[in-house]
Amino acid sequence: MQVGHDNPGEPADVHLAALIAFHQLLEMLDSVNTLLSAGRGVGARPALRSMFEALISIEYILRDPAQFTERAFAFLAADLLQRLDVIEMVTPGTPEYAGLDKVREADEVASKSKIDLVPGLGLRNQLERVLAKPNWKVAADKLRALRKPGRPVPAWYKIDGGPQSIGALARAVGRGYQYAFIYRDLSATVHALDHTRVFRKSAGEFGFSRFPDSNAVKECYRLAIILGFMACKTVLFHYRGDERQFIWRWYRDEIKAGFDSVRTPGQQLEP
Repeated sequence: MQVGHDNPGEPADVHLAALIAFHQLLEMLDSVNTLLSAGRGVGARPALRSMFEALISIEYILRDPAQFTERAFAFLAADLLQRLDVIEMVTPGTPEYAGLDKVREADEVASKSKIDLVPGLGLRNQLERVLAKPNWKVAADKLRALRKPGRPVPAWYKIDGGPQSIGALARAVGRGYQYAFIYRDLSATVHALDHTRVFRKSAGEFGFSRFPDSNAVKECYRLAIILGFMACKTVLFHYRGDERQFIWRWYRDEIKAGFDSVRTPGQQLEP
């Protein structure tokens, strides 16, 4: 997708945020398809969770034209600030390195590793040069102002009095219900806490579910189609609003039959 801006041939930084999140979502969608094709429904659940986060990030960035620039650069700057944190942790002589070195010695695997993690100064300078650019600097300064001593870089969406949690972010874009009943369920798998899925009762006896558990394949296909289509629609409506009719044609020609085979009664994606 090409995005028009004031200087053709040069990257329009402000548009990178939504498109990077969209790229992430498509990568996860491809992974989900690969896993589900092999009957690995449970293995697809972490990628579906990532898709949900990418979708609500895209929607929040693009939702308000008046805050588009601030949100986009906050999304971008947060990642660079986190990378600078990692550089501090692996640079000898920094307080962060001293703390990490103690942890490394207590780690069964890392204590035996001789891998040199020290990055070159070039990477640090490159990141700092980017963060010194006007819009990047405004966003980075807002995130630094929100940061508490000894704590990680705040979530990008917290700037300017924004949502204070991923759940609040979901509610801000009208996906609070999905967060409550879908995201939390997917998170249980990510954190290895979905015990009731693994440990089931049948015929009065407790036992483990079948491995691999293919029961979730249909459910995961349904969710993947919904998240993927919603993201495509959001991005295309924003950047190619004059082509809205084509996405519905694409949906009816390429997606609808597959979605109809897995959707719940009454569920639809069409307007």
